[in-house]
Amino acid sequence: MTNLNPMFSETLLTPAPSKAKKESNRKKREDALKDIKIPVSLIEKLDLKMFGYKIFNESNITRFATSLIKEGLDIEYIDYVPEVDRPSPKDTVFVHAKLRKEEHTEIVNISAKWNCSIRLAARRIIINLLKEKKGVC
Repeated sequence: MTNLNPMFSETLLTPAPSKAKKESNRKKREDALKDIKIPVSLIEKLDLKMFGYKIFNESNITRFATSLIKEGLDIEYIDYVPEVDRPSPKDTVFVHAKLRKEEHTEIVNISAKWNCSIRLAARRIIINLLKEKKGVC
């Protein structure tokens, strides 16, 4: 005897396979770059653009910020670089730096030593090297 209501039937329907995220078998590139979004003030961004133009003859801020971080990681006194103030929230813009995996892990280690975020560690390196290049220090 069959029930009129399918809810009471003894045969259970198996749920359809969900179309949730499937594990992709795609390989990650070994030379893929990690992006760091660095908070700076408008004036600091302008300084980065000006010095980037003087050094690289182009106004690509990302390349200049990346080269500053790479240069900063090679300095032996990097652990003793003074702290810098954070820009005010209304004045904050972001600059990107694209680093290789090894450089990114160095930034992560430095940020752990300094007890700050990766963004603020990158900011601290960039701003201090920018001041050094300007001759402010």
